[in-house]
Amino acid sequence: ADFRPENPKRPDNSKLLARLESERERWKDLAFRQTVNEIENFALEMEALGAEYEFSPLISWGKSVRLAAHHFELDKLFPQFDLFPLFLSE
Repeated sequence: ADFRPENPKRPDNSKLLARLESERERWKDLAFRQTVNEIENFALEMEALGAEYEFSPLISWGKSVRLAAHHFELDKLFPQFDLFPLFLSE
């Protein structure tokens, strides 16, 4: 049974949104360099951030990215990782 992540969406919480916005450049850099272990760390941090703010789409996204990175499932990893900007879009 594959883990089916929730769709990323912009959080209502302005503090969480600001935290996510502050990660945009780091995300861009990782998306460009595609360093799997760093992506796994980023995903773990986002999962924890989602838990801190009780925002399940971010927990879900972090988990799916982290698992794909951990198992080196690159065909799943990069398409999922590329969805991060959906958390920032209107």
